[in-house]
Amino acid sequence: MSGGWGTAAAVALACGLVAIVLYLPARHGGFVWDDGVLIVRNDASLDEWSDAARAFSRPVVDSKDVGYYRPLLIASYVADRNLWGKNPGPFHRTNVALHALNVSLVCLVIFAAIGSLPGAAAGALLFAVHPIQCQAVALLLGRNDLLLVPPIAVMLLADRWRAQRADRAEWPAWTAIAGAYALTLWTKETGIVAPLFLLADDLVVRRRRLAELRSRVPLLLVLALVAAAYFAARWAIFGGAIGGERQYGALSWAARLRLLPVTLGYYVQHVLLPWGFAPTPYHPALADADTLGFWTAAGFSAAFLVAVAAALRRQPAIAYGLVFFAIAVSPVLGFARMKLFILEHRLYLPMVGIGFAAGAAVAPLARGPAAGARLGVVAAALAALAVLTTARIPVYRDGLSLWASAVEQVPRSAYAREEYGFNLAEAGRDADAVEQLREAVRLDPGNASARYKLALALERSGRREAAITELARLVKERPRDVDARNALGVFEKRRGNLPRAREVFGDGLALVPDDRAMLSNLANVLDAQGDWTGAAGVLERLVRLEPSSAAAWDRLGRMLYNTRRYGEAAEAFARAVTLDPADATAREHLARARARASTTSGSGTVSGR
Repeated sequence: MSGGWGTAAAVALACGLVAIVLYLPARHGGFVWDDGVLIVRNDASLDEWSDAARAFSRPVVDSKDVGYYRPLLIASYVADRNLWGKNPGPFHRTNVALHALNVSLVCLVIFAAIGSLPGAAAGALLFAVHPIQCQAVALLLGRNDLLLVPPIAVMLLADRWRAQRADRAEWPAWTAIAGAYALTLWTKETGIVAPLFLLADDLVVRRRRLAELRSRVPLLLVLALVAAAYFAARWAIFGGAIGGERQYGALSWAARLRLLPVTLGYYVQHVLLPWGFAPTPYHPALADADTLGFWTAAGFSAAFLVAVAAALRRQPAIAYGLVFFAIAVSPVLGFARMKLFILEHRLYLPMVGIGFAAGAAVAPLARGPAAGARLGVVAAALAALAVLTTARIPVYRDGLSLWASAVEQVPRSAYAREEYGFNLAEAGRDADAVEQLREAVRLDPGNASARYKLALALERSGRREAAITELARLVKERPRDVDARNALGVFEKRRGNLPRAREVFGDGLALVPDDRAMLSNLANVLDAQGDWTGAAGVLERLVRLEPSSAAAWDRLGRMLYNTRRYGEAAEAFARAVTLDPADATAREHLARARARASTTSGSGTVSGR
């Protein structure tokens, strides 16, 4: 090896510091894209240290539509939330620190395999500065991919250590590998492929025959038990379903096969030609064999396979990096259910393989009389990539910047139009939001989410009739869509059509009897119609579902009071006061109801309804 492990550690640390300096501007970013779902609106699952342990027994989001199980991701968010509060800056600093750690680990992994410090540094720096890494580092939702690298690096380093020390390190190495594999799986299920990295090292770099891999069987059995424990945990949480059935939908096998060259080709193209990025680049035309985009992607996929085949024959270390890339990217090429088929943050772990291949290619350049000049060219290329990354980081600072760039790069992406429209609406630019959301619906008529957001933007821009038309169409197509139905009923109530609002909510509750928002909305309509008996009946159903809601008990008390059931009203108000002793209004209502209940005559209503 050129240099010892002490020198390698110093070089690895220096590479990590480069990553910190490069990504420091990311600390100014906000909560963008799915950060709202994962962090802002998920605060009740992050605000106590005990939430870190609870993350192992529940999904990230309490929704039947999203099968998202990320305990270590949530544990890291819990730490940020409890140490620093709700400010996004510290969350982003954690991402930058994780990226720096990963860069250092990648440097050590490459050095352990090829023994060249210049090669290891070059590969690690490529991993650090390549612009395709921006999405994983600059977006908090990308932290999942950042967390995948440390345990996999431990697996690779422990295996190298075991090979060097023979039998003396067998069981300690196995323990480290098995523990790291468990961390990998509980970070992200795509890490299930990690054992293949060890086998590829055996076959590609060490040139071992298949028959010689028998010694791997005990370790592989241990890793299989770890995987079984992981899937048992998922089964306990989600049952037999993978999760996200309605959100992610299903594609035929033929459609999934068409996605393979498209997805791989996009990733390979943007590794080689690192510009023209888009947050969500996929649109259906990319998988259409009659388009140039499909054949361009297929061409890059074919070129990658040719490069792998050529390297396998002549450059084992480079081949290993490319095979690592292929293994790491394989779970996200379109076979699994995915809402978004191409996302660059999924390439964060595969880029370890690209860094490995680059390091193996640079190592020979560091030898000989012209080594300084050759390494200077490598340094210049890395500097150019760093400049591209510096220019790209600000795009991820806020939602408007991110999705404006997305629409500019991929105007045919319905998802990009939808997200841009949503962020425009959040910024109060409702007219612009309507334009983008209408285009999203035109590009993807079956996009219920875009149609729902369009209706909300139309309502905010004063076009209630158009909003109701969109929602009525959506409810007709998806009668169990509670969000659309609730919005439709509320808008009908706002325009004074109480019978129609009552019908919308009543029909919805016949399909989804326990939807709390719909029960509350129906109670409001019945109250407005003066049907206090009906409203009380609905609210009795609601408090059975929300027994700890002081507001629900207070509302029930008011409806019971209005129907002159003063004793029952007093009981409801008493529950409200018990749950919220500081609510002076509920105390006033309780006193009035008790006074009424103590007499046998009199009527009236609670004022201030």
